[in-house]
Amino acid sequence: MILATAVFVNIGVWLIEQLSDMTFEMLSVSYIISELFLLGVHMVASENQRLRGLVKEKETLKSEKGAQASEVSPEALEYFTRGLSSLTPTERLIFDAYVGGKHTKEILEELNIKENTLKFHNKNLYGKLGVASRRQLLEINRTLNK
Repeated sequence: MILATAVFVNIGVWLIEQLSDMTFEMLSVSYIISELFLLGVHMVASENQRLRGLVKEKETLKSEKGAQASEVSPEALEYFTRGLSSLTPTERLIFDAYVGGKHTKEILEELNIKENTLKFHNKNLYGKLGVASRRQLLEINRTLNK
């Protein structure tokens, strides 16, 4: 606020110099330029601080959501456990690869299958285990292995 006031005062001085016949016109213009630069720096710093606050708030919400998501219901655990016993050999290989931390490309190469085939197996695998994503699959598996 103080910086903005200083800029407007310098602009006012410059306008007064324009209306009257003063000889320090270049000095006033340089003050205006420097004040505008400082105002710009202040605005950038304020925006940076605001964005940092938003990022921190988002990280807090994300960690709270992650803490809530890590609480797996007993029903989900039971469904998951029952589903493990019903996996086909290929689905079991894919499950083990996911648990082993392998990436999609590695799984495709190891099993010598196409991406659409992996998607088909994922759909069946997720359905049998009662999960909606690889992340959820890994989370429930971690919970089971604790």
